[in-house]
Amino acid sequence: MDYESFLGSLKYHLKKKGYGGQALVCRHTGIQRSYLSRIMKKGRKAGIKTQQKIARFFGFSLEDFVEIGRRIALGENPEESVDLFENMTEKHLMQRLTDAVRKEMRMARLLNRTQLLYENIVENSRQMIVRFDENMNVSFVNRAFEQMTGLDQANLILSNWKSLVHKKYHEDLLRRMNKLGDAGGSFSMEMDGKLSTGWLYLTVTLFPEHIGGNDKMQWVGFDITEEVVIRRKLEERERDLNAIYNGSPDMMASVDSRTGLVIKCNKTLCMKLGYEYEEIVKEPFSNFFHKSSLEEVNKLFQVFLKTGEIIDRELTLRKKNGDPLLALLNVTAIRNNDEKLIAGNYVLNDLTERNNLLDKLRFIQHGVEMSYVPTLWIGSQANIVYVNKAVCNLLGYAKKELETMYVWDINPLITKKDWPEKWVWFETEESVVFEGQYRTKDGKIISVEFQVSNLKYPDGRRYNVVFVKNRA
Repeated sequence: MDYESFLGSLKYHLKKKGYGGQALVCRHTGIQRSYLSRIMKKGRKAGIKTQQKIARFFGFSLEDFVEIGRRIALGENPEESVDLFENMTEKHLMQRLTDAVRKEMRMARLLNRTQLLYENIVENSRQMIVRFDENMNVSFVNRAFEQMTGLDQANLILSNWKSLVHKKYHEDLLRRMNKLGDAGGSFSMEMDGKLSTGWLYLTVTLFPEHIGGNDKMQWVGFDITEEVVIRRKLEERERDLNAIYNGSPDMMASVDSRTGLVIKCNKTLCMKLGYEYEEIVKEPFSNFFHKSSLEEVNKLFQVFLKTGEIIDRELTLRKKNGDPLLALLNVTAIRNNDEKLIAGNYVLNDLTERNNLLDKLRFIQHGVEMSYVPTLWIGSQANIVYVNKAVCNLLGYAKKELETMYVWDINPLITKKDWPEKWVWFETEESVVFEGQYRTKDGKIISVEFQVSNLKYPDGRRYNVVFVKNRA
């Protein structure tokens, strides 16, 4: 039906009533005065039920009431328009009345079926539904709410809304309800149930003055306990991963594969380079490499975009104070659900300690190698593992020759058969000094003094370290 025609008819009839017409309509129809005022100012559109109430008050069906408004809009005399209905033939009037009654009956049956269907849906819904009266006391609960709380409807009806939720939520709920005010509206929030052991996702709806009948508020709740449990486990896992990530002895950073900017980094990287977290994140990762490595870093970034990985590349980082820091770089790809490369997980191992250790080992190795004391390492099978230059000079063999030979090849007093017993004896004695002989490459026998000790490794390996003194 034409709403503008309804509005025109309403204004006409209210004008006929004169002063106090609106108050009279409100008193006899139960329509709120403020609601009718907003309808007249076009700030609010009247619903079908409201239109029907108003039309009946003035003695018309809604169809006839709108017809008067339509005729007014066409410039016809409203008085004559009303007379049209009064001067109709009895047969015509009866037909109009019969049609109106039938229409009302059809609408009533349809509304009744709709109401029954709605009540059935609400009652059997898996969602928890609670309605509250104007005093904010429970006026209706559905079966799902009874099952969730373990209480029957009789124990819940007329309970105040505050008794249904924990006290810790009262202030927040009140604040948000007051914010909606008389205009009504909805908001949602998560909360753990007071009358149940689970978690709820609750949608609170406050009805405006003219909607909801005698009810002022409605709650619709979903049981999200399983979701909350999963979310908490994921949060715990994320916390654990972050603890591992930040506690790692390796420097780590996630770098955007498109921009090369740092997405996040761990505390170790900040500490090693001397930067704050905020000074690294959202900056190009290349900014933190020493100028001596920049060219290679740029090349490696292009390689990573093609292959999705970088393995064991030594590069030099730059600390905040400008000092270099040698590191071993490994990068793995981070991809989205479509397997598209979106970032790289950069892992850098500080090589400072390793290099210091290597320097010490090189110093010791140089000292042993250049020592005037002939020195050998002997394995468990009597194999010669290592000899220094002094041994080569003493026996006349090249280093490579000696490191393929066995003890009995240079010691005429020890046989292959004797070796197992000797090996056990050396282990028992830990460190022992005794006289013996060596055979040189040209077959000459020389008298020597051996000092033998055990070199043991944590994995169980053992070697005899032999220092030789030429008695000649």
